[in-house]
Amino acid sequence: MDFSKSTFSLADLVFQGATLHEPAELCNDAVLTALSNWQQRAEPAEPSAKAFRLEDTRSFAIRYDGETDDYWPDEDSNWLGECLIREFLFRDGICVMESLEPRLYLAKYKIEAVIDREYLLVCPYPTASGNLGGVVVVCVNQHLRNAPGD
Repeated sequence: MDFSKSTFSLADLVFQGATLHEPAELCNDAVLTALSNWQQRAEPAEPSAKAFRLEDTRSFAIRYDGETDDYWPDEDSNWLGECLIREFLFRDGICVMESLEPRLYLAKYKIEAVIDREYLLVCPYPTASGNLGGVVVVCVNQHLRNAPGD
């Protein structure tokens, strides 16, 4: 299965690496509350990305087979986050994840000579049989308590 998507043009984007953090280490209370509510949802096999529709966030759900939906606020706003997930963080697909624990990635990149970063909260959800069904990805750049230095 090819997890990449042909609609992403990477000519101007240079990935500079990512570090993994615990969500509680960096995310503010609004995100941590949304994460807790999401973890306690009635149907664990449902992505339920709406739980993360906070002001100043972008989000989407991506299934194990690479299909995406549930974009917030829209697909175009999530282009960068989806590109980082598909082409760099999980180039071989999300099935390489070893657990269903939420994790926070600080992805550094350069685009058109500007160095920037995305804080991507990645929340795996199971299928009804307990396998990895997909992930909800939330950009929490505006919802940080403590951001690590360069």
